[in-house]
Amino acid sequence: MQGTLEAVHAQLLYRIRMTGQSLSARDISDIFGNLWMKIESTFIDIDEDALEEGWTFAVERVYEAAQNNPGSLVRSLLRERVASPEEVIPEEDHDKDLSWDPYLRIILSPISDLLDPGDGSGILLGKWPRRIVPAVINAIRLLVGDELIEDMSIRANDIMASLQTSALDLDTEAFWQKVTKHRDADSIRLQIFARLVTKFQHYEKRRDWFLRILNSELAITSDEAPSILSANWRVGEQSFVEIMTRFLVLHEDPSTLPHQLREILILDSGTQGVTIGEDFIYNLSRDRDGQGSSFGD
Repeated sequence: MQGTLEAVHAQLLYRIRMTGQSLSARDISDIFGNLWMKIESTFIDIDEDALEEGWTFAVERVYEAAQNNPGSLVRSLLRERVASPEEVIPEEDHDKDLSWDPYLRIILSPISDLLDPGDGSGILLGKWPRRIVPAVINAIRLLVGDELIEDMSIRANDIMASLQTSALDLDTEAFWQKVTKHRDADSIRLQIFARLVTKFQHYEKRRDWFLRILNSELAITSDEAPSILSANWRVGEQSFVEIMTRFLVLHEDPSTLPHQLREILILDSGTQGVTIGEDFIYNLSRDRDGQGSSFGD
């Protein structure tokens, strides 16, 4: 009997890990109650020649089923739960390759929907290779500085800690949406992207530098690309405009410095910061209006 319980227990743990949903005490009680009934029904079906072995033989049969196909056995036990509500399986995290770092998730959330699923199938549809992620993070770090990023990482970890109820949360899409849409996550993005804008005092030189950083990383990792099209993809001015438009939330009014960003710039760099920010928006609008052909776009 012990071996049967161990096999079922292992499969239950696997199931919990994959679904991200824990089982209640009642669930577990029902499941193992049904396991006992299954052993009883197996005992009833034993032929007369085996009756002498009795329960031991019945348990061995169920144990064999648990060893050969524990998933099937557990699913059958779950289906046999009495009056159990329909189970909702949480959606699996689509961006698990981005790690469980809440700072990275928060910073990348404005562009995460632009990323290819990872197999290169989305490149033809206008998606971006996921290999761009380390390059974007590195470029931001080089411009913003480690001190601010460390402060914002602490705040991001606080957000995650306040929302997390189980280790299983980290594997679900719903949990990371809560993290990235948290009110304090908006503040973290504002702080980081406001500082980023102040580094574009010489817009064209800094823009071209930013593109070189991204494309150098893409070139270095081209061997890891899942397709030739993905391997040859590069960031051009159009992609730069899209990145910054999303980072600064400029979709509604792309020609105006957002009010919240203006406030952060005043606190961070005074009136000079606001001037740089306004010049950045102006130059970004010029790139947007004059965008045409560029490699990778």
